[in-house]
Amino acid sequence: MIHKKKSTMVKSDKFYNKELIFTPPKLFDKKMLVFVVLFVAIGSYLLFTSFAATIPLSSYYPNSTRYKAGYYLEGNNYANPQAPSRSVLWFQSTGGGSFKQFNSAPYEQCHWDLLNWTKTTLIYTKTHNQCGTNNNEIVYSPGVSFMPKSLNSSQTWSVSGTSAATYYNQGKIVCTGTNTWNSKVLGWVALTPAQQALHIQNNQSTYWTSGSDPSGCSMGSTTKWQENFYLVASLPITGTTNSDLALKRQVGGNVDSYNATHRWSYDVWFDSWNKLPTK
Repeated sequence: MIHKKKSTMVKSDKFYNKELIFTPPKLFDKKMLVFVVLFVAIGSYLLFTSFAATIPLSSYYPNSTRYKAGYYLEGNNYANPQAPSRSVLWFQSTGGGSFKQFNSAPYEQCHWDLLNWTKTTLIYTKTHNQCGTNNNEIVYSPGVSFMPKSLNSSQTWSVSGTSAATYYNQGKIVCTGTNTWNSKVLGWVALTPAQQALHIQNNQSTYWTSGSDPSGCSMGSTTKWQENFYLVASLPITGTTNSDLALKRQVGGNVDSYNATHRWSYDVWFDSWNKLPTK
């Protein structure tokens, strides 16, 4: 909008001369003025959208470009701060945006989660555990929504739902229940004094309606779980001077256990992208 300034000229008998009054030329007709207003409005909109940039969360987690190039995430679990332990994540594509996430050293495959990037959302559907003497699996249908595929930097995001939960042990169904869940983007936080991270949180509450098994379910009980993801724009790539998008921190676990001990089941900080060893 164009604002005309009011004249601050003081009309005095001594200095006022009608013939010396300056009348500015008529620069715009009404059509031209409408054009200018529209031009300014469109320009302002484009400027706003350029600042409200889209954040491609699927490029941060799991960063398929990086893991398909043969890299994995290396870090430490600080659930016990006095005795941190090595922790890794490595990924394997199963096609169509779906991937397995392994949390044991490459290439051990006894424990994995199955997730899938759809057109809009990251969906978690299964956890499989055959480490040690374990042989159990939990399946959610429909899957649990973890995070949006992309996010406008000026947006917030939250989604809730329910999923049927089926618990298997030794290949047999031992429990069934209902998982009530919520996921939300909590925004950018100062993860360290030098690094900002996008915080995403997922909460799940599974009420077991049938069955019982000592490995992890019992009719009438509720399993409460929380996951926190922290995504960063720069994680070092070992052996280079470069960095890449990544999951920097993943912390969470059983909520009842946390309330009793004030310590999460895991608190993993990833330090770098490392090259996978040769098979």
